Amino acid sequence: MIHCEVWAGTPEAPYTWLLARQDASTARRAVRRRLVPMALRLAERLDDDPDTTPIPAAVLRAWESDALTHEDAIDALTRGQFVPAAVSVIAGSVLYTLAAMPANQCACLLPRPLADIAA
Repeated sequence: MIHCEVWAGTPEAPYTWLLARQDASTARRAVRRRLVPMALRLAERLDDDPDTTPIPAAVLRAWESDALTHEDAIDALTRGQFVPAAVSVIAGSVLYTLAAMPANQCACLLPRPLADIAA
């Protein structure tokens, strides 16, 4: 099992808020069926934010079609390695990072609703 995650934070603390996590049974499925759709959803959300430039979303969309980078991530996951930043972008002052790791290496945090963070 491989955990695929979307994190938000700052360059100094990139893994502050776990925004989403999905599991995949294989490395190829983790990248192609989990991380790529997560990147596209994040790009759409950034497009909707009037405070960000279109550049972060464009980086995520370019990563979607970068087959060589996908294969590098697949190879690392197949070898049981953590992929700490499959793709990262900065939008405003927030760093968004997509990461993947074998489940046996995960601290297994679950995403929290934003209402819980403000409390």
